[in-house]
Amino acid sequence: VKLTVELDIRTVGGLLQYYPRDYLDRGHFRSIYEVGRSGEYETIQGKVVNQTQVTPRRYGAQPVGKIAIYDETGVAQLVNFGRRIGYLKSLLKVGTGVVVSGRFSRRNNEIQTSDYEFEILEDEDEDLIHTGRIVPKYSLTAKLTQRMLRQWAKVVLDEYAKQYPEILPLGIRQRHELIDRPTAIQEIHF
Repeated sequence: VKLTVELDIRTVGGLLQYYPRDYLDRGHFRSIYEVGRSGEYETIQGKVVNQTQVTPRRYGAQPVGKIAIYDETGVAQLVNFGRRIGYLKSLLKVGTGVVVSGRFSRRNNEIQTSDYEFEILEDEDEDLIHTGRIVPKYSLTAKLTQRMLRQWAKVVLDEYAKQYPEILPLGIRQRHELIDRPTAIQEIHF
């Protein structure tokens, strides 16, 4: 129902053709100690160990919130501003396991990022559809999460991908060294 209301997806084919808009490489986690030197997107995994909020002394300055992530090699600060601070404080409570992909920097004797995406780790992450590999990143609405779309896409792919109709004749596929359509649709999503 959510797929129909939010994205107007009404069929299995519609979900299979709702392609990711990007991918995150979560196959290569870095230790917090290593990040923040390259300027590239990097992925860490750790636990929330602290939350802080400060309001700079200058007039009209907006509050700055920090959520500390620890992985036994160091601490990275997720820096947030304005209304996002309260939202993330309630979501990322101390003790929460999290994967963060972002552009880290080293400033003020800290490893920090304000340009990041995260996912909370849950028990079902054992199946590695959310972490530990290159994962799809879908266009979302306010009521849908990446986790939901990945789970729905995985279920549909496991059940229906092999039945996905081929549209190119075998001769053309062989001549141009193309993979079959069911394999292609699986590779597009995962």
